[in-house]
This record gives sequence, structure tokens and C-alpha cells, in this order.
Amino acid sequence: MFDRRRELSVKKWREWGVPEHVIRRAVEQRAYASELRAKEDYVELKGFAYPMPRLPLLEKEAWGVAKSIDYEGTIYVRESYKKDRMDERYRYTYQRPRITIETRTYELIEEIASIMHVSVMILRVFDARLGMKVIVYRAEASGSRGVRIAYLIEPHLKHPEKRLRARLVLETYRTSPEIRA
Repeated sequence: MFDRRRELSVKKWREWGVPEHVIRRAVEQRAYASELRAKEDYVELKGFAYPMPRLPLLEKEAWGVAKSIDYEGTIYVRESYKKDRMDERYRYTYQRPRITIETRTYELIEEIASIMHVSVMILRVFDARLGMKVIVYRAEASGSRGVRIAYLIEPHLKHPEKRLRARLVLETYRTSPEIRA
């Protein structure tokens, strides 16, 4: 199933015009991120009721990721999880924190995604300034991983609104990495 999904992604990226060396590196990075998540440890932080993933490179390089979020990132405090649906099986939807960094430079996002133990997403979006669709690369973390990243980068953030959002993430998700909407 995963091979089929990967083939469809690669086919779509080629149709969009993503350079072949970027496609090759993105496939390798996804496998690497999956390995990192499979063998990561969890830590319990004072004041939080659940374990969070240990991100050793982020612990060392928190200031660099914070600068990336200051310039190219977004912190969402209450974002609905895209797989939650209200139907006959599920009674509730849940919201989670989400931290994203998006840029048009693959190498930067690849490094940040590996630090956060997430996969690089390749998207084709409309750029209103250019008046056309462009390829962007995104690293996105949510849930307990998003809370852990907010915890590590919050002291290093310079942008006042993003620092406030990081604090709101830490205050909102003390008991659980998701809240019922």
C-alpha cells in the first residue's frame, strides 16, 4: 500500500515539474524520517500529563528552527486534524497544535524536517504575487510532537505573535495533545 502511495506521489511530482534530484532526495528523506520516528524515545516533562517524543537534534538546534519559524513558519494553536470526520462512527472531532515551515528551497526544509523527525511534503500552490502555481516544500508537526517543538523553540522565538502562539500551545495542551472541538 505504501509503495503504491509513493508511486502516485512521485508521478504527481514529476507532472508538476519537481526536479528529479529533489524527488530522489524527498523519497530518501521520508524513509529516514520514518526510521527516526520508529526508534525515538519519549520524555515526560514537568507540567504535562503525557509523554512527548525526544528530539535530540532539536534540543541542540532549537534556536535555528525558531529562526526558521520566525521567518517562514506558522504556529496554529487549535487546528482540526484532517482525518477526523463527523459521521456515524465518530461522535467528535479533535483539534491539535500544528507547527509548519514552508519555503521554496528544498535543502532547508529537508534539514528542518529531519531535525523535527517529520517528512517533507511537496505541494503545488497558487502564489498570488506571481499569479501562478508554484512548488513549495513544507515540514509540518502536530499533536505531541508539535507541543514538544513549541516547548523547545518558545524561548528562542523573536516574533511576538509567534511567541504568544507557542505559549498558548503550551498552556492549552497540558493534559492531552488533542482537545475535543
